[in-house]
Amino acid sequence: MFNTCVSPVVEKGDYIKHPVLYELSHKYGLPDNVSEHLLPDRLEEIKEAIRREIRKELKIKEGAEKLREVATDRRSLSDVASIVKKSNNKLAELKSELHELESQIILTQGNSVSNNGGQDQILATVIPSGPELTANDKLLISLEKQLSIETKVKNGAENMIQSISSGHHGRDKKLLAEAHQMLADSKAKIEYLRLKILKVRQNKLNNKLSDENGGESTTASKHPQELEASLEDRIEELRHRLRIEAAVVDGAKNVIRTLQSTKTIDKKALQETSAATLVIVLSTSTIDDAVASNAFASGYTNELNGV
Repeated sequence: MFNTCVSPVVEKGDYIKHPVLYELSHKYGLPDNVSEHLLPDRLEEIKEAIRREIRKELKIKEGAEKLREVATDRRSLSDVASIVKKSNNKLAELKSELHELESQIILTQGNSVSNNGGQDQILATVIPSGPELTANDKLLISLEKQLSIETKVKNGAENMIQSISSGHHGRDKKLLAEAHQMLADSKAKIEYLRLKILKVRQNKLNNKLSDENGGESTTASKHPQELEASLEDRIEELRHRLRIEAAVVDGAKNVIRTLQSTKTIDKKALQETSAATLVIVLSTSTIDDAVASNAFASGYTNELNGV
């Protein structure tokens, strides 16, 4: 998927260490000879560049969809279909790149715990006094920063959905579906980060209790139970979402079956069928996200229980 061209100023070892960074930097015209301590900022820069490309491609797709609604001859319809197909392929590629980049961001945050290339100095300027930060402290700071960024992304997606829904975009169902998908992806990422933060905090607590050597056993047993209870609440919430979305999907399928069974299909019925199909797509996506988050949370609860 990515270009294999590597800038001559990039050391081979650096390229092997961060291939996604250098390939995407080259593709989006950003300098690829970045120092280790500036790596997180460069990754966020590339992430924003990809998101801009996604928004641009969504606008192209929106325009093509509007052209298809007014096109009458076969040639025009064929040209528009080609544009939509290319746009869909480009969006799939961009989303794949975004996924690769987000994985690289998480990996970089994990690596910075053991080999942070100057992050100690940056953290020292932010927190000039107090005890030295542990590996878990540094990872926790990175995860919380990422959570803050992802929360802003989620708010942006919600604003986009509100703008499309309240504006004169009644026919832009696919654009609205794309915005909902971005929102669902962001919510799933936020859920993952929150659970990861809980896990890091648990590791931090375990290390502290281990270092104390002989602390009160009641403290050692109390905090893991509190964290486990918090995770159980999240799991129950996710299961509740699953039940609701499954009911929505069943209802939408019933609507489609009812409309398809009628002998005469008018324009309003077709619109209702299209709307029901969109509901199924969005709800199915939400179910997939909830199942993934539920599996992650359940797995972590098993870790707490020693399973």
